[in-house]
Amino acid sequence: MSVSKLGKLENAFEKHERSWKMYQAIHGNGTPHSAIAMSLNHLGNVNERLGKLDNALVKHELNLEMRLVIHGHDTTLHTIAAALGNVGDIYQGLGKPDKALQKCEQCLKMYVAILGDCKSHPAIAAGTKQLRTAL
Repeated sequence: MSVSKLGKLENAFEKHERSWKMYQAIHGNGTPHSAIAMSLNHLGNVNERLGKLDNALVKHELNLEMRLVIHGHDTTLHTIAAALGNVGDIYQGLGKPDKALQKCEQCLKMYVAILGDCKSHPAIAAGTKQLRTAL
């Protein structure tokens, strides 16, 4: 990774972290809120790009759990499916294929429930590829 790209990612991380802290101050620290969940997702993505997979996993898992609390554990929703996929990607990167497979299967199942069995839809195609990678 180039120094320029690394600097941009570190700058993005700082901005997303400030945003996350600001949303926590506004909505209450530990209060489930979609803005806080979105910030956690962004922090997880930047941590992943920086190669900080353990930190990325923590943020993505917090995002997933917050979305499940907000919307309900039995809710089928695109943002929950995406969060499951993100957690699966991180587990794959950490060399934990069993956990990656579990999350990727949940992700794909949810996308199919939302979109139908439309194999040509980008989310289902990506979920299928992600599942194959986890195998």
